[in-house]
Amino acid sequence: MKAYVCIISCFLLSIIQICSSVILSDTIIGSIDKEYAAVISNNSIHIYEFSFPVQSFRIETAVFSNDTTSPIEIYASHQSYVEAWSLPTTFYSIPDEIITTTSRTACPSQLNNTVNFITVRVQTFSVNPIRYKLKVSRFYPNQIQIDQQATTSISSSFSAYFVLDIPFDIPIVEVHLNSVSELCSLVRIASFSCPPDFTKRSSRQIPDYEMTMRGVADLRVRRSDFLEGRMAVFLIPLPAIECQTSVEFSTNISSPHFQKNISLVVNAGSTEFWVPILVMPAIFFLAYVLFAFIIGFELIIARFFPKLMKHFSLFLRIPISRAHEDNDNVSEQKHVELQEVAETGEMQSITLDQQMESSVENPAGSSSDYLEMYKSSISNGVLNNRVRGAYYYNIINEKEIALSDLNLSPLRYLNRNAVMYIFLVIIVGVFYFIPGLQVVYLNHEAVRTTGIQDICYFNYKCAHELNSILAFNSIWSNVSYFLLSFLFFIIVVIKNISFMRELKSHGLSTTGIPQVFGLYYSLALALFFEGIMSCVYHLCPSLTNYQFDTTFMYIIATMLFIRLYKNRNPEATIYPFAIFVMLSIAVFFTYVTLFRQDNDNFPGRIILTLALIVFTLVEIYLIYNLFLSNLPYYYYKDWLNHKSILRVLRQLFWPLYNKSRIFLCYIVLVLSLIVLTLLWIPDLLDTVSSAIFYLFILHVLLYTLYYWIQKFAKKEFLHRPFVFVCVLLMMILTFALWAFALYFWGQTSIHWEESPAVARELNNDCIFLNFYDDHDIWHVLSAFAIFMVFITVLLIDENLVLVQQDKIRVF
Repeated sequence: MKAYVCIISCFLLSIIQICSSVILSDTIIGSIDKEYAAVISNNSIHIYEFSFPVQSFRIETAVFSNDTTSPIEIYASHQSYVEAWSLPTTFYSIPDEIITTTSRTACPSQLNNTVNFITVRVQTFSVNPIRYKLKVSRFYPNQIQIDQQATTSISSSFSAYFVLDIPFDIPIVEVHLNSVSELCSLVRIASFSCPPDFTKRSSRQIPDYEMTMRGVADLRVRRSDFLEGRMAVFLIPLPAIECQTSVEFSTNISSPHFQKNISLVVNAGSTEFWVPILVMPAIFFLAYVLFAFIIGFELIIARFFPKLMKHFSLFLRIPISRAHEDNDNVSEQKHVELQEVAETGEMQSITLDQQMESSVENPAGSSSDYLEMYKSSISNGVLNNRVRGAYYYNIINEKEIALSDLNLSPLRYLNRNAVMYIFLVIIVGVFYFIPGLQVVYLNHEAVRTTGIQDICYFNYKCAHELNSILAFNSIWSNVSYFLLSFLFFIIVVIKNISFMRELKSHGLSTTGIPQVFGLYYSLALALFFEGIMSCVYHLCPSLTNYQFDTTFMYIIATMLFIRLYKNRNPEATIYPFAIFVMLSIAVFFTYVTLFRQDNDNFPGRIILTLALIVFTLVEIYLIYNLFLSNLPYYYYKDWLNHKSILRVLRQLFWPLYNKSRIFLCYIVLVLSLIVLTLLWIPDLLDTVSSAIFYLFILHVLLYTLYYWIQKFAKKEFLHRPFVFVCVLLMMILTFALWAFALYFWGQTSIHWEESPAVARELNNDCIFLNFYDDHDIWHVLSAFAIFMVFITVLLIDENLVLVQQDKIRVF
């Protein structure tokens, strides 16, 4: 009996266990626009069936649980729509961002029948009951028309979209989105599909256009990129980190940050760019016409009024035989002297070399003795630096230096050193252009093929596409560099030919500044390459290629400084290779400091501070010592022999020669202190590289200003006053152009030091012909400013062409 009772008990227990494990299925005939609330666990499945006339609909779901390990699963099916999702879930795999509400939208617009049949199944594997809500409601898509404004809201749980049927006669559409909220979102512009694709970025298909948005987003799109001309603008929430914003999403529906209100305006874009494109070269054509008029005027004077050439000539060389006949005898005498020294130099070379070796160790005597030794070494074809050092060591302690004291080498030697700059500029330009173009072109093509607009930092409010170039206006504005570099090249060629003809006719000249044109040709080439590299940069502006846009600015500024200095120090030992090594170091600092773009970029600022201190000390040393070698050797020997310690200190802090040189050093020191101060003021300079750029520009402008002050102090305005005033007016115009150009440089719309979403908020509208923006105007004004600096440096001492070199002071 007990056995039967045991068997019956086991059988009953088995039946109870099987019954308890059965999953119950509840089917509910649902009503549209009605909210359903229920509780579900792992032992039940809830099925909702809806039917209503064909129309777009939205399925809204919510759960009252934060346990993402045991979510509920929702499956929705329709004649043309199947999708599944779970709640609660994390927002883009961010643990702190839990989503408990969401919705899905479908728009069955191509069904043959007239009734929607929708089935929604809800289930879970959680043993604990979970309360949820479900609602299926009618949905009316956000239709928008051209020039119409529309608004919508999104949150961490809900996305939104707009649909636009683009008219056939509108090839370009401008999309403008604005929001006062800083919540991060993704803007996708693609061909409209049904149902709309709100899948995650990691698993979706490549869209036509895509960008992150915080407060502003602007984009120009082509109608041809969308099927049947039907465009959809999707607004999808993103985590705050993707826009580098401090605002976090909140799961509390009462939070003021929960929703992001966005307004959208779609306008027809213009494709008629021929007028602004043609205006740009027309502006520079006027510069060509003006120069042609000046040259024609000088040719007429030279042909019919030759005596007036000494008063009005700017670009053509004044015939010495007509304007200053006395110089012929002096030039011939100097030429004969050098020839005599050359003829006897070979026989006396051994004796002179022995004298040099003994004399330079203890340089005591007059500078004329070392001058003869120096001339002899030049005539023998060997430039003896020890003899030259001894010669300069004596003259700087005897008198104020005149240009004749520093103009002893043959013209071919000076030209040979200057020509090296031409080859170096070409080599650097070619080897900089090829890899730069490769890197930028790949980024540019990545934008076009993937549609991701966050790769390049364009000014989207004024970016006009032409023939697959995404910001053609920023490329085309660089034509200013090309046209003005070619014009300056023509000017230098004309001036060089005029000088060579005069030199061939009358031999050597002892008047005016030595005419060496190698650096001027280098400046024209550098300006040309600046235009090329600026085009390369603006193909896809970003952090990785910014140095392409600024390197040749450094080269131009450095060569201008050298050219001005060699006007009064023609034999200064400035090695081109050493100069380009220093420039490469400056580029390296720019490269290093770009990789941390924030206001607390202490590593970059510390590196630049140390580099600036070293650069300032080296610059002051070079200014004091005329860029000449072996002078420190004699200071060192004086120091060891305890003969002239006071003289060494005096030479360092108050030299006998050109006391004005000490003021230049003080100005350089003050300028460096100003740049250092600006560098460490928060939020003043957007990048450390900007400080380097300003440093180079300010040094050139400072030295040019110093040069003019010295010309006034030496009363050089008394020689050819008309020419002096003309060049002075050019210099004033140059400073004015630089002031305006630097203003527009500061107004730039490209901020790659920020995140793409933040950078778009700093974009500016077009300001000229509805085609060019602030940075394009910078291209034009800076090109004109650089060109005027070139002309000013070329003509700055043109009023001294009739002045003997022993009357021209060195400063």
